[in-house]
Parts: sequence; structure tokens; C-alpha cells
Amino acid sequence: MPPAAKTEIDQAKEVKDLAAKDYKAGNYEKACEKYFQIINIVRENEAVKKSAQGKELDSQARLNIALCKLTTKDYDTAIDQCERVLDNEPSNWKAAFRMANAMYQKNGEFKNSLQGIRTVHNYAKKAH
Repeated sequence: MPPAAKTEIDQAKEVKDLAAKDYKAGNYEKACEKYFQIINIVRENEAVKKSAQGKELDSQARLNIALCKLTTKDYDTAIDQCERVLDNEPSNWKAAFRMANAMYQKNGEFKNSLQGIRTVHNYAKKAH
């Protein structure tokens, strides 16, 4: 990996640590801003984007955005971020769980969230 890419990964990790502090303090929107910043750091450098560390940072940031958005009841954004993770990692159980949770919360009752459960199930089938 080129030195610039390693530096950007280190920068993304530092931002991740700051975002975690914001999350723990209950500053969910500030944490989300930082998690989106991580996604941009990864996206803007081709070497970082293709690296295993870059992919992991992207997934972690998206999962953490989903967690923040679940907490603030922004279920559509939580679902979107989980879908993006599942598109790249169909067997990511954390993304599937958070997406199902967001769909259930959004619909308010199990009967209305049946389509959401089917969507999560379809992602799970892709994993095998």
C-alpha cells in the first residue's frame, strides 16, 4: 500500500475514535458526521478503497451510522447504510440485524414488517 494510503487509513482511524467518543456522549449527529467523514476518506483514495483495511473502515462506519440512526429513529438512513454493507458483505450479521431492527421499528408491528424480514432473508441467502 502506498504511504499516502497508509496515512489516510491512520487519519480515518483517528476520526473513528473521535466519533466513538461523540456516540458515547450521546452526540449522535456529531458522531454520524465523523463516520461519514471516514467514508469519504476511504472513497477518495483508490488504494484505500481497495484495501482490506479501507473496506473494513467503510463497513464499520456505515454500521455505526446505522446504530446512531436507530437511536435517533431515522430508520430510512439506518436501512440504507445496512443495505450498503450487505451489498458488499452479504453475510454481515450485524448489518442484517440492524436492518431488520430498523424495518421493524419503522413499521411498528411485525405484520407490517414482513417485507423487511423477507429482504433481510434474501441477503442471508446470498451469503451462502
